[in-house]
Amino acid sequence: MAEINPWEPHVAPINQLVDELSGVFQDSTCPYVSPYHGGVNARILSILANPGNGAGGGKGSGFLTIENSDPTSRVQRELFAAVGIEPGDVTPWNACPWYIGDGKPTEAERIGGIAASADSHVLPRLIALMPGLKAVLLQGVDAQGAWAGFRGAHQAMIPAGLVVESTVHPLGTRRKDPQAQALIKQQQFGAYQAVARAASRS
Repeated sequence: MAEINPWEPHVAPINQLVDELSGVFQDSTCPYVSPYHGGVNARILSILANPGNGAGGGKGSGFLTIENSDPTSRVQRELFAAVGIEPGDVTPWNACPWYIGDGKPTEAERIGGIAASADSHVLPRLIALMPGLKAVLLQGVDAQGAWAGFRGAHQAMIPAGLVVESTVHPLGTRRKDPQAQALIKQQQFGAYQAVARAASRS
């Protein structure tokens, strides 16, 4: 991947927040949001569980982006393209923003991209940086659980009219039963379509 500047104007404010999060846990690092995406101009916030090997680690790009070469990024590229969502329409994020490799996050890490501590309000700060935000796409149970906890404690901090869609992790559609697999893929595609419709609102 060509050299990428994390301090381009449309992503710099978000990546300043990323830098703050990188210091929360000792020796922890958070991949930056790539300028390939919309950053503060995005209309969709896409939340996954935690950065994968395509973003973090010794061989990762160091960026959250659907340009990464891992399967999760590939599936998202295909689905976003299929519903007419451009990379600039989206800002990627994670419930756990730190790269933890193949390990399981602690409870504090698991929700750190939503609220790194009881009074840090990470998500409201992120949302405040995205004035055109129309929709949130929660992909997988970790993202959904972290959002549910945030919503229960801080409902007033969620902008009125914000569309929130939940679906499986991008790689979570495999089922033994072909009919069940077809249904979950249909639901996944429907969630992507819903955030695309929300993003198109004036």
